[in-house]
Amino acid sequence: MKLSSLFPLCASGCFLVPSLTHATTSSLQAKNDHAPQVYGRARLSFNTADLGEQSTAEDTRRQFIATHGSRLGVKGKQTVDEQWQGLYKIEFGIKASGDEDSEFWSLRNTYVGLKHRDAGRFRIGKIDTAYKSMTGKLDIFSGTVADYNQVIGAASGEKASKLFNVRAKQVVVYDRALLKDLSISASYSENQLATEDVEVGERDNVSFALRQNKGAFTFVTGYERQRFADIELSGKKVALQYRLQKGKFSWMYESITDSRLASSYSRDAFLFNAQWQHDHFTYKAQLWRAGESDAGNDGAKGVSIGVIYRFSKQLSTSLIYSAINNEAHGRYGFNAGVSPTVTPAKSNILSDGTEQGADLAIVSLGLNYHFGY
Repeated sequence: MKLSSLFPLCASGCFLVPSLTHATTSSLQAKNDHAPQVYGRARLSFNTADLGEQSTAEDTRRQFIATHGSRLGVKGKQTVDEQWQGLYKIEFGIKASGDEDSEFWSLRNTYVGLKHRDAGRFRIGKIDTAYKSMTGKLDIFSGTVADYNQVIGAASGEKASKLFNVRAKQVVVYDRALLKDLSISASYSENQLATEDVEVGERDNVSFALRQNKGAFTFVTGYERQRFADIELSGKKVALQYRLQKGKFSWMYESITDSRLASSYSRDAFLFNAQWQHDHFTYKAQLWRAGESDAGNDGAKGVSIGVIYRFSKQLSTSLIYSAINNEAHGRYGFNAGVSPTVTPAKSNILSDGTEQGADLAIVSLGLNYHFGY
């Protein structure tokens, strides 16, 4: 038997055993009516970053070329019958800027799955958690220096905060439309944070998200719990978007909590963004504020503005300005697609012995081309 026939046969055997007695051999054969789709994206930018007068670095100004989510992948599906489909996706991230401090290839969202007309979609592999992906379409600066997940979820300077911007390994993800305008997503990964110091079974990730579309409004809410050893972290997020014919406006709130006392990354954060399109131009603006944690005086606020010009559906250029103002102990920065990230030093100790948070700014001129989407 061909391998293309084994996949739908095994899937149907596991999930539809009672119905097999009524199925014919022809109905179990996968129909190759969906050819594999090759796709890719090259997104690069030239950046000038200012680390601020408070920085302890000798050179407070940096210039570099960065890559933002550049990728190459193949995806497809196979129809089993009127109710079932097989799904697959293999996607690689590409360091198109030639950054020597990191690997050229990296594995992005890659999975195999099943989709049932009524029961929903089930995937296994390496996939964004339900919590991370829930606000993806609400992030108007996604894949740039002002990316919401990168600034709020990953660039606070603490490793633990990066857990809420996770593309989890060995993860199971389930999605289903509950009603016409209401859908749910859940994910679980037992060892996506495994290291040599902690046994695999001691680390896990549980994530849930709920989305409702009602006319011009979209509402999403989600929860994620990270647990390893004797430490437990949790994140909660809600967001609301209002769409017009030419524009959209989004509001988000996120709260990250650490089970340990005096954590430097337990905090609340608020974000508002707006986008307006006119002819070939798209104008964007974003404001955010991260409150201080129990450690005190470690919050930050930021602003981003940008304009995108589309030459065609596939080719566009962008100009983005983004700034961050840190409190005395704040360590928020930009994940600008390079290694290391553009963040202030761990302790900005000035000549008089005082500690002061850095004021960061970055100007990013980008060029983006994609195909196969």
